[in-house]
This record gives sequence, structure tokens and C-alpha cells, in this order.
Amino acid sequence: MIKVKEITENDLSFVRDVRNMNKDKFFNKMHFTDVGQRAWWSRYNEQQGDDQKDYTYIVWLDDILPIGMLAIYDIDFDNQVAEIGRTLLHSQYRGKGYMTEAFKIVMDKAVALGIKTLKLEVYADNENAIKLYQRMGFVNKDKPILAMEAKL
Repeated sequence: MIKVKEITENDLSFVRDVRNMNKDKFFNKMHFTDVGQRAWWSRYNEQQGDDQKDYTYIVWLDDILPIGMLAIYDIDFDNQVAEIGRTLLHSQYRGKGYMTEAFKIVMDKAVALGIKTLKLEVYADNENAIKLYQRMGFVNKDKPILAMEAKL
């Protein structure tokens, strides 16, 4: 059984490790360190409160084993829009439907917050993620993302 729980400080090493295992799936491919993860945690906590706009969840299997992460963030309460992402799943748990279950739970949490539209961005070649998002009702808005760089 899948559950999602809001992230706690005790989850940071798990998030760091899973994030580093999956960094090829993110636009920012930096390697996360314990110091960097704790800095993120500090910024995350500073943003919490009455107008919280970022909810990060740990995905738990059978309430005892953390297997992934998912978040709702950049919440615009006035327009009832948010982004869903930071989708991480430990590799040994892929293809078992766990993230589909987690998405359903987190999308219900978004509805409870008053969100009517969820958006996300994904690499065009991330076929497994795209299939998941399509199963969850997401459609392509034909807004391609280009990753560009200049050597200086």
C-alpha cells in the first residue's frame, strides 16, 4: 500500500540519495551533498506558513519504506494553478504502479488546496514519465523546452 507524507528533516538523506541516482531526469543535474540538501531544507522551511506554496511529499511503501518523492509547488492560489513534479522513485520500485498511486493521492491533495489546474515539465525523451503523466490526465501543451548553454 502506498502512502504519501509531508517531508521531514529525517527524510533528507533519502531524498539526496534518490535525487543523485536520478539526476539525469532533472533540468538541474548538479550532485547534491548533505550540506546542499540541508540548505534546501532551510529554504523550504522558511517558505512554510499560512501562504505555503510548496508541499513536498515522501512516497512510502507499506508505511515503513520510503521509495520516492513528489511535490506540488509554485502554487498560485488566486488562479488555482500549481506545478507538480520533483518526481523521484527508487529504481527498484519502477514499473509497479507505485508512482501512479502516489500521483492520485497528491492530485487529491491539490484539489483539497483549491487547485484546479496542475502543470509539469518533462524531457521529451523521458517516455516512462510521459506515460505516467498521460495516465493521470496530463496533455501536451506543445511548449517545448530547450536546454541551451554557452561555453565561456
